[in-house]
Amino acid sequence: IQIFNKSFVLVINNLILQWGTYKESTGESDIKYFPIAFPNKLLYAHSVDLDNPNSYRSTKICWIYSDTTYGFLLGQGDDYSPINTNKCIFIGY
Repeated sequence: IQIFNKSFVLVINNLILQWGTYKESTGESDIKYFPIAFPNKLLYAHSVDLDNPNSYRSTKICWIYSDTTYGFLLGQGDDYSPINTNKCIFIGY
């Protein structure tokens, strides 16, 4: 196990676990960045709305879109409105 930063990245047998707190993207050009780029591929991403801890009851689903190893778009529902804060977790290699 290697820990590069005690709050962002954990490496276990080449799997990289990263997490962080992000505001929603304001549009398609507002890319959020992983703490470090994944050398190969993002395998899993999950987001939870911190402004609404009962977001499982919300009609607006948190979503993450990434087609790169270094960044992603983050949103909630079908729009871009950077008023919500999300806690995200990412797994890749």
